[in-house]
Amino acid sequence: LPTLKLTYFPFRAKGEASRLALHIGGISFEDDRVSRQAFVAIKPLQPFSQIPVLTINKTIQIAQSIGIVKYTGILAGLYPTDCLLKAALVDQVILHMEDMGNLLYDTMSRPDTETVMQERRDIVQVKYPLMFEKLEQVLAQHSGGKWAVGDSITIADLSI
Repeated sequence: LPTLKLTYFPFRAKGEASRLALHIGGISFEDDRVSRQAFVAIKPLQPFSQIPVLTINKTIQIAQSIGIVKYTGILAGLYPTDCLLKAALVDQVILHMEDMGNLLYDTMSRPDTETVMQERRDIVQVKYPLMFEKLEQVLAQHSGGKWAVGDSITIADLSI
């Protein structure tokens, strides 16, 4: 297996599904959790000036959370590589969860004004319930009951 280093902040958000996939798969990796202050120094060195970034064999970098979670999911046996339909069903779940996270994430770079705080409340109290309802409808169609897609754990489950 390649050597892996996952660089992200010391909270879950966009890095957690990949961390979980690697742990579940028993795959050794360096969990490089950087502070916001440390990120300022490494930001210019990142492919898109953002994290998470997965560094493979100290030379190759994957710099988008969905690409990282799919790669780590494949390594861990948690992403379907033998069925394009199942892969697409997993993708729709992880992309929906990414959309949900981005709604709130996009407000975090703005000052905590009353307008921004109200926007966050609307996201959590109005938009999220509707988006979770839609997710539940999709899961009901493609779930074996216990897992998000099919009859075994995938990165879709880790993304929820």
